Amino acid sequence: MNPITLQPFQSMDYDELIQLETRVWPGEPLSKEGLEYDDQTWDARYFYQRHWIEQDGRRIGIVQASQTPWAYEPDKYFIKILIDPAEQGRGYGRWAYDQVIGSLGQRGARLLTTTTRADQDRAIRFLADRGFVEVIREFESRLEVADFDPDEFADALAQVKAQKIKIQTIRALQTEDPAWLEKWYHLFWQIMDDIPTSEAFTQGTIAEFEQGLASPQIDLDAVYIAIDLQVGQWVGLSSLLRYPEDETTLYVGTTGVLRSHRRRGIALALKVHTIVYAQTIDAEQIISENMPNNPMYHLNQKLGFEYRHAWIGYERRIT
Repeated sequence: MNPITLQPFQSMDYDELIQLETRVWPGEPLSKEGLEYDDQTWDARYFYQRHWIEQDGRRIGIVQASQTPWAYEPDKYFIKILIDPAEQGRGYGRWAYDQVIGSLGQRGARLLTTTTRADQDRAIRFLADRGFVEVIREFESRLEVADFDPDEFADALAQVKAQKIKIQTIRALQTEDPAWLEKWYHLFWQIMDDIPTSEAFTQGTIAEFEQGLASPQIDLDAVYIAIDLQVGQWVGLSSLLRYPEDETTLYVGTTGVLRSHRRRGIALALKVHTIVYAQTIDAEQIISENMPNNPMYHLNQKLGFEYRHAWIGYERRIT
């Protein structure tokens, strides 16, 4: 048997990568177009590598390592090792991990992060054996769109409207408000600063924010803004992301309300609007991820989202 090797990922390999990830994490929607877009627009200032793990002409899995521009520290790296389930338990993961650790050690890595699903017992043991500790756990829940009855929330929507809160899509606001991009950008980052996380987000520039709107997963008709008409302020946001290859599935992007306007039913009203939109495009399910102690998780339950499984984030500090 020939040695195990690492071979560069090529632009024609996305279909095979999607197939591998689907076998490792069954039931999780993935977007080939989204992955290609992310790779094509990756900022070259940040380290990024993805390689196939191969032996005797067979692709065993994938190993990926990158810096984390979304939560940047120069010596922090996110790693991802996926081994085909049919090949697990044969040492390929150990070999790939040793390779990536050696490579990142030469770069001065001091903190490694990664994630896995809570039902992946082998992966959890693998990480624990290598000194990774859990730092965050998020519950994935899903809503069957056809089961949602917006009439049940008519009174809640009326109460928000009575407070002079108007809810509109970004698509509509583009033609009504010349400052729509700047207002969206500032609202987005005010909300992001309040989202519970194990890593502090790194705020990008407004130019980077605008560039991200070209992603095939962005749908401006699925981004809703709450505006306080009494003061003319954008105060809340809720959005859905699309999977170009699967029009039946949507993913919750960002939902939040400014602290000054919380506990007034605005987040509920925003989310109802997104679900009604999902119904108009015949989507079948919406996926969300939240920490279990996050009020947004409980709001989702009120709307009919049901728990599926958890995702676990890990860290390992290298001394």
